[in-house]
Amino acid sequence: MYRVVSMVGQDTALEAAMSYSAAISDIREYYSSTVVPRAKAGGAKASHDYQGIEGTIPLPATLTIELGEKTSGRVDGGTFRLFSRYPFPWREDRGPRDGFERDMLKVLSDGTSETYSQVEENDGQKFLRYATPV
Repeated sequence: MYRVVSMVGQDTALEAAMSYSAAISDIREYYSSTVVPRAKAGGAKASHDYQGIEGTIPLPATLTIELGEKTSGRVDGGTFRLFSRYPFPWREDRGPRDGFERDMLKVLSDGTSETYSQVEENDGQKFLRYATPV
């Protein structure tokens, strides 16, 4: 019975992670395809260094990173992080941080899977780590 309950919990966590990831991707895609072109047509620039610069909006990746930082922790125990094998040079700590992230980059880069997830335990609590390519 414990295994069944545990599996149901994992399935629920995976569904939530997939939904959250899809929502963030939808926001990024909308921003990239609709907001940025309209802003540029109106004379604005998109830059990673947009804060305090009039007429400048964040790059889509910058928006995604900052949105993730703002929303992480609002969902019970959930966090969001955008990172790359080739991070922007002006961004510190945007490469893989641990074995999960290194393995995930390899699996998603070689095209063998569309997603990567793993259940881990920390301080006696299980949690799901889920990743998709952008």
